[in-house]
Amino acid sequence: MTRRSVAAGSALALAMAGISPAHANARREQADVYAAGSQRLLYREEHLVQPGASPERWVVYRCPDGKPFARKRVAAGGARAEAITFDSAIYHGGPTGVLQALVEGAGTAATVVIVGHAPTMPMLAEALTAGRGSAQAHSELAAGFPTTGLAVLRYAGHWADLGQGTAELEAFFIGRG
Repeated sequence: MTRRSVAAGSALALAMAGISPAHANARREQADVYAAGSQRLLYREEHLVQPGASPERWVVYRCPDGKPFARKRVAAGGARAEAITFDSAIYHGGPTGVLQALVEGAGTAATVVIVGHAPTMPMLAEALTAGRGSAQAHSELAAGFPTTGLAVLRYAGHWADLGQGTAELEAFFIGRG
């Protein structure tokens, strides 16, 4: 690929991610994410970082075959995590496997974020909340849990005691781009 086509490809990727080609001077970072303990590629992340004192970041998530499946904009400062763990149970274990991975891996964390796929994530959210929490959020969750869906659950106990009906569905969001 020539340097010219790389620049055109970058401008196209920026436009597809919702960033205007005028921001073509964004720094590009890439990362491959593998299943825990193996060489199996789960997905790729492309980070496009706007230069400046308060940089904005766009993230495009791609399947191993290169097809994009999600994107997000991270405002300056972004989110911080003490630890990031990739556990194959989240991708292959169904609701029971994800719950077990959460109970065993959460430790003393106050907040846990799980990124997974349907039908596991909606099934787990419904099981853990069993109708408890925001009626509006439950109505939105029942209407469908798309790729960009985010269920926010609140739980007040010890992680080891997390189970069916012990959490509340606080909110349900669908990212739109």
